Amino acid sequence: MLLGSIAGIYQRYGYAVVSTRTQYSIDPRWINLVPSLPQPRGRWREATRDELPLLKSMYREYIEPRNGYLHRASIMWDAGILGIGPGFGGPNFGPSLLNIYEENGQPLGYIAYAAHEFETFADNAGPGQRVAVRELVALKPSAYIAAWHLLKTFDLARRIIMYAPTDDPAFDILLDPRELHAERGDWLLARIIDLERELPLRPYGEGRVVFAIRDEMCSWNDGRWALESGPEGATVTRTTETPELTMDISALAQLLFGQVSPTNAVRYGRAEATPDAPLKLWDDMWRTSYAPYCPDGF
Repeated sequence: MLLGSIAGIYQRYGYAVVSTRTQYSIDPRWINLVPSLPQPRGRWREATRDELPLLKSMYREYIEPRNGYLHRASIMWDAGILGIGPGFGGPNFGPSLLNIYEENGQPLGYIAYAAHEFETFADNAGPGQRVAVRELVALKPSAYIAAWHLLKTFDLARRIIMYAPTDDPAFDILLDPRELHAERGDWLLARIIDLERELPLRPYGEGRVVFAIRDEMCSWNDGRWALESGPEGATVTRTTETPELTMDISALAQLLFGQVSPTNAVRYGRAEATPDAPLKLWDDMWRTSYAPYCPDGF
């Protein structure tokens, strides 16, 4: 798994785009939420770097049901979230300000951000302050809603800039979502090196499917396989049965991460299905709760 300067280079060798990301660039004056949303009942408080263990604990809870996120080393927290080390591309906004959201004393999320004054910037909004949100973690919907209420208070900034997964709720809770000026781009690339060892490592819905893989570079992945999943986990074994789906190893990587459903893989031409292939079963088995994403550069 990696971030590539040019996705086309790696896709020649069995990699696939397994995650996309969305960039927002919104004038805080246009941050207004749909009227039916409940008002947050908690409060934000400033935090210090000494509370990093608490942020790490919330981050681990947040990523537990999600796919693509990293278990960060200390240097990644310093550079990517706290802004006190060399970063990965983009303008250097300096150290982060940290805020923790609490309800009845219980921490339910945090936001790390930094501001910088620019004469020119890629958003074409003219000179002025930009606020870069380095991380927004919300363990409850109320914490996510509260984060947008907080960002609206940055009324001296020309733009709030942040990255988000493709299933981020902003489009569904903002009154004027087009003001996000959202741009979508490819992000994570991944390649399956050892199919037999890799596939059982993630959870699946219950069922059994048979598929065939083409892999010219890693010939040990080539051939027919059966994936069986139940309450005790999943097993992957070679088989001589007729495959229900046939695909390149790169397409299997997209299914593994949850970037593309088996049904859409067939619709897009990335997989071929037999006429009686149980695609609904396939979709149910491979479905993920969230879109794959990685907030870190590496």
